[in-house]
Amino acid sequence: MNPRFALGVDTSTRRLGLALVDEGGAVVAAREEATATHATRLVPALESLLAGCGAGRGDLCAIGAVTGPGSFTGLRIGLASALGLSRALSIPAYGLQSLRAIALAVQAEGAGLAVMDARRSQVYCQRFLRREGDVMSLGEPGALAAERVLDEMPSPTWAAGDGVALVRGWPGECRLIGEVPNLAVPAARVALAAMASGEPTARLLPTYVRPPDVRLPAEV
Repeated sequence: MNPRFALGVDTSTRRLGLALVDEGGAVVAAREEATATHATRLVPALESLLAGCGAGRGDLCAIGAVTGPGSFTGLRIGLASALGLSRALSIPAYGLQSLRAIALAVQAEGAGLAVMDARRSQVYCQRFLRREGDVMSLGEPGALAAERVLDEMPSPTWAAGDGVALVRGWPGECRLIGEVPNLAVPAARVALAAMASGEPTARLLPTYVRPPDVRLPAEV
């Protein structure tokens, strides 16, 4: 019997992230690349990733997609692609919020912050508690001015994400992790665990915590 893989997809930032994990959760292949538009790169990158493992779409058993917060357009492309594959292959798809994916991906202990660059001098931020590999949310994701981040948690033991560099005044004892691993990896692992436990799938919806930058003109 051919091995089966869970696919992780991350289009929450300007980087495209893909990953395949086997039925034991081990990473079989992973890929990250900067892209101007996810729409033209996601499918070719996926086909290349599968071919490199000698696998095809029929070898996928589940899909995990990062749902945001993050790039509005990127998220829609990633989630639509994950949903299309899920329906075409009759396999389950599960979502994972980007800030939780960061907290799952880093190696840290204690109460800390996942922080993403949200542009416009803001960051997406959420508090988490990591203890012996378990991750617990301590609040909801939000968009904050960078100078207000430490108001949320004045003494974090760790902070991770590409928004770390935008925040000033981190405590000296806080472990700063500016480089975060491919978030498609935790997305794939979460999907694999959800499928194995028989968790029902839910609608893949993007997580937005602020209005979009582009809006329709007001009616006259």
